[in-house]
Amino acid sequence: MTTDFSGLTDDQVAGLAAGGGLMAILAAYFLVVLVIGIVVWILTSIPLFTMAKNAGVTNAWLAWIPIGNMYVLNALGGDEFSLWGDKIHFNERINAFWVFLALSFGGGLLGAIPVIGALVALAASVLLICIQWRMIFDWMNAYNPGKENMGLSIVALIINIVFIVLLWMYKNRTPSYATYNTTATYNDPNQNGPMGGQF
Repeated sequence: MTTDFSGLTDDQVAGLAAGGGLMAILAAYFLVVLVIGIVVWILTSIPLFTMAKNAGVTNAWLAWIPIGNMYVLNALGGDEFSLWGDKIHFNERINAFWVFLALSFGGGLLGAIPVIGALVALAASVLLICIQWRMIFDWMNAYNPGKENMGLSIVALIINIVFIVLLWMYKNRTPSYATYNTTATYNDPNQNGPMGGQF
């Protein structure tokens, strides 16, 4: 079956060809973005899953799920979660994850409300970024305590490749909350501690 273009003017044929070329460029662009996304997902999930398994995080498989990986990262940060001193403080880190999840979905829904919704969504986005930074910062302090973690965690939040490199660097390390316990009972999900009960 062939397509007959005899009834079209030269400009119409050129327009169709340009449209087809644009579609090919867009398809190639989306294919490249998809491949990069899959590579980043794999490069992030492997070390996060390894750390979660080594630290005894229940549901370590969540490292392979896009929002679930934040649950795992949060779990690897230790016991408590605080932001801006004690302005936002959770004795159990899981509560910080639930706030993160609510802000992730709720901020977008509230953004649909005219004017007020946009302000609420902006405030939710700022708080979401701050919570995500604190999760990264606590994780870095647990696996590599040091003064450089403040600036490095901000860079890791902004530049994803830095975060991926840090994940691979810390992949086989023991978290600092486990160093005081030479019998490695921090792996016991029934024991109170960074991974006990809640994770």
